[in-house]
Amino acid sequence: MQIVIPAHAAYRTIRLHGQRGPTPWESIASCPDRAAGVQSIVLFDRSEEARYLPDRAPNIDALINITRHRSRERALKAETLAAATRALLVMPNVHNLVFSATLSGDTPACHAAEAAFWGAISSHGSLRHLEYSQAVGSPTLLPRYTTDVRMYPFWSISDLTSLSVRHAAFLRHPPSVIQFSRVLRSSPALESLSIEAQVPSFDLHALLHDVRFPRLRTLALALAVHPAHSDPAAGALAAFLERTPTLEHAAWRHIDPGPLSPRALPSLRSLRAEVPDSPGGAGRGLLLRGGAELAALGPVCIAPRTVDAMALMRREALCLLDVAAFESIAMLVRAVRLFPRLRWLRVPAVDYWYAYAPATPAPVHLGEWVQLLGSLPTLEVFRGVSIFRDPELIGPDDNDQRARDLINICPRLQRVEHWDLEPTREIALTREGNRASWRVEVVDNPDERFTWWT
Repeated sequence: MQIVIPAHAAYRTIRLHGQRGPTPWESIASCPDRAAGVQSIVLFDRSEEARYLPDRAPNIDALINITRHRSRERALKAETLAAATRALLVMPNVHNLVFSATLSGDTPACHAAEAAFWGAISSHGSLRHLEYSQAVGSPTLLPRYTTDVRMYPFWSISDLTSLSVRHAAFLRHPPSVIQFSRVLRSSPALESLSIEAQVPSFDLHALLHDVRFPRLRTLALALAVHPAHSDPAAGALAAFLERTPTLEHAAWRHIDPGPLSPRALPSLRSLRAEVPDSPGGAGRGLLLRGGAELAALGPVCIAPRTVDAMALMRREALCLLDVAAFESIAMLVRAVRLFPRLRWLRVPAVDYWYAYAPATPAPVHLGEWVQLLGSLPTLEVFRGVSIFRDPELIGPDDNDQRARDLINICPRLQRVEHWDLEPTREIALTREGNRASWRVEVVDNPDERFTWWT
């Protein structure tokens, strides 16, 4: 297959599926004058088709010659990556790179191709935004280097402003993690950092202990750290947070940094902290320091001590609250009444009359949810509770009355949960004068417009 480019055209963004093979990259490399303007590259495989293929893209299987070894064909081949490397050599201005593909084998040719690829990327020094991800079940359990681990060209990448690494093989290899920290130290202007790895013994201290980011605004850490290693990881995270006052948006999973100093994180506006078996839920240690001006918080377990900590926050600031569990509906009402400008509220999506555990220890009837909504005059989205009923069981008139009641109780309410609690469907409410109406909407991500961390 040949890619035909008009003579006057210049490349700006290259987005290619790994199964397209080496031919497109060879075509690009043959046009160095036009390729010199490339600023963004996306190289992806089947795991990211939903994200990068357009809605009307042809079936990728029709574009390639599928063999009997179908499963191996789905991965990126060494010859394709080698062709991409040759194309990169004529692209001196690549600022953005998404590398979301897993090589097809654990062979010397694959390792050499990957090393050459990162060598081409680091040689130009123009890269500013990097997203690197591999499949969780990657066949490469540990990285294989063609030379000494310290000489691997990936570690020479520098001057990044955003970096996202997900399930890369080198995150499972402690010597590689130490070398990876060189990339962080060489990127002092980093504004966004995201790392995800299922590594029970991950050494967060080795990665972060001597790095400083005076401009960092966003941090996301999803590390499945084993409890035996949780204390060192928590200490490393706490120390990092203390020396990062510019942080505005933070998210972490399976780590709890514990209480910080009163002056820590003065710029923090959103916090998503998922810590299993944490009695206080999201970042209670951060809340207990007082004065937090968070605009978004969760998931949080609503209990007396947590509500007392939330009361120390600036009440006009919080707009979005994600609740993981609540001790009682009365305690939940007490918590939400603290924040007069709350616009988005989510509780666990369960049947609160018959299957309410583990969200809460007692059933909650509809009248109690109405009481809660009456405390939230600015609420626009309420997720997790099935207020409407299936029209085939009760008839449409009942839901019409529920819509009128909801609008009267909560005038700004726009979206609530579908009666089946399906995440891809929701109820949209509208108000025209004194009339209220409702309709079912099907959406890919019901909370996308209100997402405060992804």
